Amino acid sequence: MHYVLIETLLMGKIFFVFILFLLASCQLKENPFYKEDIDNDSILVAMDSAEDKTDFNLNSFAEIPDTLQGRACYFSLTKNAFVNRQYIYGGKISHEQGYMQLNGKWAQFDGHIPALSDSLNIFGANDSLNLEIKVQKDSAFYDKIQFRGEIKIYKKGENQFVSSIYGECEC
Repeated sequence: MHYVLIETLLMGKIFFVFILFLLASCQLKENPFYKEDIDNDSILVAMDSAEDKTDFNLNSFAEIPDTLQGRACYFSLTKNAFVNRQYIYGGKISHEQGYMQLNGKWAQFDGHIPALSDSLNIFGANDSLNLEIKVQKDSAFYDKIQFRGEIKIYKKGENQFVSSIYGECEC
């Protein structure tokens, strides 16, 4: 009988130590997506502080213009911004125009969004700026493909703005 009591107490202590170990390991485990979003959020701060050096202010938008309804791609500066519908670029797949909001107004970029594949190279230009988005497939869900990559906005070959970018294209 004493043996059963000692065994029960010992098992309880082992179980308690095991639970503490699990709780501690969950708190110490690093989430790579969270870390990446923290790193990307620093780009937002850098962009805000660099606005004086650019000829434009890059504005996010949540409302999708009618011209972008259907098979289109939407991009944000971070995954968190994308989830919160803070887009900075939108364009229809296999069409000749993409859109951004610069200085609070819609800016059209003439160029081309290619057919969907594991990587996309999107180029566009308007009267004053050139745009280059290079992304790689991150994941896919049903009729949507998510991408990560880089955006460059430049004027006459001079980089005005460079940032990582996250987005999605609908099939």
